[in-house]
Amino acid sequence: MKHLFIDFLNSEHWDGLREESYEDRLGRPDWLERLLTEWRITPEVPAGEAELAELRRLRAWLRELVRRLREPHPIREEDVPRLNAYLGGETGVWQFAMADGDYRIERLPARRSWEWVQSEIVLSFLRLLTEGEPKRAKICENCCCNWIYYDSSKNQSRKWCDHGICGNLMNVRRHRERKKRSEEE
Repeated sequence: MKHLFIDFLNSEHWDGLREESYEDRLGRPDWLERLLTEWRITPEVPAGEAELAELRRLRAWLRELVRRLREPHPIREEDVPRLNAYLGGETGVWQFAMADGDYRIERLPARRSWEWVQSEIVLSFLRLLTEGEPKRAKICENCCCNWIYYDSSKNQSRKWCDHGICGNLMNVRRHRERKKRSEEE
């Protein structure tokens, strides 16, 4: 299951091997353009430094909210006004639409602004929170990855974003650690 806010949060990228491999993909116009085009939320003007700074603040805050999703009450009273602030203003109107035999409700922006983009990202997070299973949004347990993913496994037991990559890497690391300890004894 794909979620805009997860794709947005994964603009912080680590290669899974080294913590120092961090890359902020928001600073790459080609990456940001692909994300916005894929989710059909392309603003009228490219992001300037102020817009990128606000996107980074939003990303850090949403990442913290995802970290708290495993808690009994992840959204705190003080989070509500900030969430509503992202949804308010001139973010758009709702409209029913039909396309290729499918029905959908979509929000048409009043202006294709960066405030609207941020509103769509927050709305994606809130939809998971209110209509989905928020505890399925997880952060990869590979300390050198930090990728956020949606755990669609039946028993919600995934620990890594990709078992074939981070899962194998972590298993190899643990094996080497055990082997090293047994050699030292």
